[in-house]
Amino acid sequence: IEEQRSNDAIRAAGAAIAYVQVCGNDRGAVGDDHTDWPGMLDALDDAGYAGPLGLESFTGDNETIAVAASVWRPLAPSQDALAERSHAFLTALRDQPGRARSATLVRPSGRRTSPRSLAPQRKEHAMSTHPVTLFTGQWADLPFEEVARLAASWGYDGLEIAASGDHLDLRRADEEPGYIEQKLEVLDRYGLKVFALSNHLAGQAVCDSPIDFRHEAILRDYVWGDGDAEGVRQRAAEDMKRSARVARKLGIDTVVGF
Repeated sequence: IEEQRSNDAIRAAGAAIAYVQVCGNDRGAVGDDHTDWPGMLDALDDAGYAGPLGLESFTGDNETIAVAASVWRPLAPSQDALAERSHAFLTALRDQPGRARSATLVRPSGRRTSPRSLAPQRKEHAMSTHPVTLFTGQWADLPFEEVARLAASWGYDGLEIAASGDHLDLRRADEEPGYIEQKLEVLDRYGLKVFALSNHLAGQAVCDSPIDFRHEAILRDYVWGDGDAEGVRQRAAEDMKRSARVARKLGIDTVVGF
């Protein structure tokens, strides 16, 4: 949002783009805002990004999320409506006939370059096929299987699983035999894949100062501990390391956090 031309920034990032989260510019539904979504999708194509578009939008329905993200006004009629409307917009845009474009700019050597570079050559590429995925944190008050069922009913391709509620307990996933397999079985049951793991809340606590009651409300007990500020930061850092181990067990290489 601090770039003069955000889509040029996406193109410049190129192969450094590992995972893309999307939401309205007001953190609401995708398409209900003033973001240039066709231009953004074109820029991602130009950058060579073929990965998922992960919806991470919020309403005030989940009090923990509302406090953590400072959501103070309604951004959609409900959190379910937000998910449905965003999915409908993104898939309609992604699947729009004629989106096959001659857009990727390359130098003769094959190295990606800026659209403003001299004498670019154009390389044909196919229509965008980004999976559309759902961040589960907004529904952390619901059982994981219910969130999977809802996501599948709305047409999502998979999930970015939040380390919140019963969606994913990182300590259990790291230490308890069979725990990961149970989660994967739920995904299989609803035809979903896991594309990323989210540990935003612990990540928030790694460098925060002060550590106070707001962190106690969002952190797991084993991270909060006795509430000593430096102890919380150290335990949060260990939990981020744990996230990487659990991601590998899930078969993914993306951990999202602050």
